[in-house]
Amino acid sequence: MKFRAKMIELLCIRQFTNIVTTIAKIAKMCTLRITPEKIYFIALDEKAIRGMPTLWCVLKQAHFFNEYNMVGVSETHNEIYLSFSPDMLAKPLNSLKPSPATKSVKIKLTNKQSPCLTIEIELPSSLSLTRQCVHDIPVSVIPRREWATYPEPEYQHFDIGARLPNLKLVKNVVERMKTMSPNIDISAGNGTFTLTIETDTVSVSTHFKGVLMENIEGKL
Repeated sequence: MKFRAKMIELLCIRQFTNIVTTIAKIAKMCTLRITPEKIYFIALDEKAIRGMPTLWCVLKQAHFFNEYNMVGVSETHNEIYLSFSPDMLAKPLNSLKPSPATKSVKIKLTNKQSPCLTIEIELPSSLSLTRQCVHDIPVSVIPRREWATYPEPEYQHFDIGARLPNLKLVKNVVERMKTMSPNIDISAGNGTFTLTIETDTVSVSTHFKGVLMENIEGKL
């Protein structure tokens, strides 16, 4: 098995960092599925029947990586499955945020007494030199016989969709609502996106107007 990828576009590095940081907030352990065209971040709900995923994130490698090389377990099963802590990946990537001059980020599958994802961050230094920060993240290689534990979820066909309002604004509202209730009801209709909480003592709703509703044939 081999895996090596490199990012040099600052926007892609930031997007990848934000995705990994979000995943780290959701799951303590995560499965990284590597294929020739895509990479997947998968977190299973251990309490659910058949281990249904609580998270299924798919990234097209061509969007993020300027260089991408992988060799799977075999020619017929050209994939790699790794289990790791997303928080350990998020920490070195988050160190990039104060450094917009980051030159590149490399991710490699290495063997340093045990399997690791090695993160190499190339940063500028004085006198036209560069410096490199290396982080080794322990991973467990998931054997082929266990791959069936991670089936792609089946999605129901939906006729109507809604384009969400500004996600930062939605996040701020949700962060405040969760201090009052562990559950939030979400609804959309007539151009309005609504978040609602109800408890024994309070009922609170936030309405976002002007939300675009679409069906499979076009705008509603």
